[in-house]
Amino acid sequence: MQTADRNTKYTSKTIQSEILEAAASCISDVIKEEVSRACKFALMADEAKDISNIKQLSVCVCYVDIDSGKVKESFLCFVAMQKYGAVSIAQTILDEINKAGLSIKNCIAQCYDGASIMSGTMNGVQTVIREASQNPCPYIHCMAHRLNLVVVDIARGIPQINKMFRLMEKVHSFFSISAKHYDVFMRIQELHGLRKQETPALNDTRWICRYASLDVFVNQYDCILETLERLGKCDEMLADSSTGQDAEIVSFNTITLMTIMLSILQETQPLSESLQKEDITLDKALSNMESVLVNLVELRS
Repeated sequence: MQTADRNTKYTSKTIQSEILEAAASCISDVIKEEVSRACKFALMADEAKDISNIKQLSVCVCYVDIDSGKVKESFLCFVAMQKYGAVSIAQTILDEINKAGLSIKNCIAQCYDGASIMSGTMNGVQTVIREASQNPCPYIHCMAHRLNLVVVDIARGIPQINKMFRLMEKVHSFFSISAKHYDVFMRIQELHGLRKQETPALNDTRWICRYASLDVFVNQYDCILETLERLGKCDEMLADSSTGQDAEIVSFNTITLMTIMLSILQETQPLSESLQKEDITLDKALSNMESVLVNLVELRS
């Protein structure tokens, strides 16, 4: 840059895209070299919608780094999906593995979520990949995802807990739909000398993540009540809505359920995070799960 012409800045969108593509190519070459040296790898893939509501398939590989002797996870690519059948998804994965210069025959395990299209033993992605790899290539369900499913299944089976979370969502919506509501809530937190926090929206699929939402709600409990009371007094049109939510929040059942759920999620949240770490091992995972089970049993007593 110091010796280039003054009009050579490399800031145009075309040049920037070329630089990114070159960097991606260099990184891919490094990953290919590392996986080739490791000989074997595990395949990981997952889908998620982006901000444009387009399904993106992420493909990663997990292998042992020969130099350090440690397990390493490397991201290969995102692919915008046009078709969502098991064969289409599997073929996309196979195409990306080939583009990376890897052989699917060296794949010794595959890890996806529990959706039937991915995990199906007859026509699922795992079956198509296994046939292509020509080796057992076992499917392993993400342990963190399984933990989330357990929490979801238990919580959804208890109407009172569902009602409590719906109340939290109503309060979040009440504070979010109006700048006035939001400003009053922020000012009250400031008056109490607390760090300003919003009431987070609840995640419908990842209940483990609801710990953060519930933690904020409990920590800001007094401020939430004061905000609802103040808004109800200042605006007659809001009185019924804020008073109704106020009455629900201060009920014995709501307070009890919030306390219980916070205690439970305080145990499961760290476990979920540990199961997603790159350096997690089977013995560590089993030990962490056993500790959580012991703590949950103690909570019951």
